[in-house]
Amino acid sequence: MKQVIRSSGDITPDWLNEILGFDLSTVSSCRITREWDTVTARVALVRLNYKAVEPGKPTSVFVKLAKQNESQELKKLCAREVLFYSHMAGLLPGQCIPRCYLALHERESDDFCIVLEDLSQTHFQTEYPVPLSVSWCRRALICLAQIHAAGWNKGELEPVLGGFTTRESVEYWSDLLRKAWKEFSLFLGDRLANGRRQIIEEVVDSINQVLGRGLKTEQLTILHRDTHLWNFFFPMEEQGDVKLFDWQLCEYGLAADDLVPMMALNWFPERRSRFEKALLEEYHSALSEAGIQGYSLKELETEYRWSVLKGIGTPLWQWHHKVPALIWFNNLEKILLAVEDLNCIELLRGKVGR
Repeated sequence: MKQVIRSSGDITPDWLNEILGFDLSTVSSCRITREWDTVTARVALVRLNYKAVEPGKPTSVFVKLAKQNESQELKKLCAREVLFYSHMAGLLPGQCIPRCYLALHERESDDFCIVLEDLSQTHFQTEYPVPLSVSWCRRALICLAQIHAAGWNKGELEPVLGGFTTRESVEYWSDLLRKAWKEFSLFLGDRLANGRRQIIEEVVDSINQVLGRGLKTEQLTILHRDTHLWNFFFPMEEQGDVKLFDWQLCEYGLAADDLVPMMALNWFPERRSRFEKALLEEYHSALSEAGIQGYSLKELETEYRWSVLKGIGTPLWQWHHKVPALIWFNNLEKILLAVEDLNCIELLRGKVGR
């Protein structure tokens, strides 16, 4: 019976043979070539050696484990990636996500174990926070549009994934963000200018309205929720496929929410002024080509602005969960600049079209 492992020391040839569905002696030995912590998990690259030549079998795999010193709340959240690979991945275009060999979650401890194909020999990423060229951004948006199209208006996914799609969930997250803002506001003190403090307070005061957009529409889909461009693998070969990984925040909701981490949360105004509008158009065209009708570019642009307002909650949540300041502080600066540039606060004040 396949079991969750808790340490890279538990990765053995016998375990690999079992999870990969091989005969007991197929993988003769294995070696961890690299191991490191991410914000949410412990990961390792594992080299596989075979007893005999095995064409087509993986030479290495990517193993993702729960961090044993992590809070139970965050472990439970990160374990949602198992839910994605177990229940959602089969609904999506296979070329858009990594191949998964194993996804297990232990409910009592919230430990989890995920084994994925190793893309490091065929794909690349840029070093954070160096942005990619706009041509690669377009490829990432096309990949995302194909994923969104596959999950579009599949309301049966909402009970499985959850999201801001019920009044109960909106109330829960609204209460959490109000609490986070109260603490965050005190922590920042005079490091946050009065004008920006007023913007955040106005959003938090109307947080039910901001989070509750998904209650008013059926145009919902599978969301990744953390689509910054360092969560994409880009092919070294021109004809290869872009793949989106790290699905621990997946949920069901408004497609525009997935565009904010890619652009507004991670780009300064100069880059957004050059590429943001054109890339929204590119994404909309890719949705249309994938068969999504009845969703205008104007609707997308408006929803994107609402999603930028919602994005203010991201650095609050990150700070609350002790995500490193290098991440939340940069996100706070960039999302507030986006709110100002796009006049998003006027949506709450009812001065522009909804």
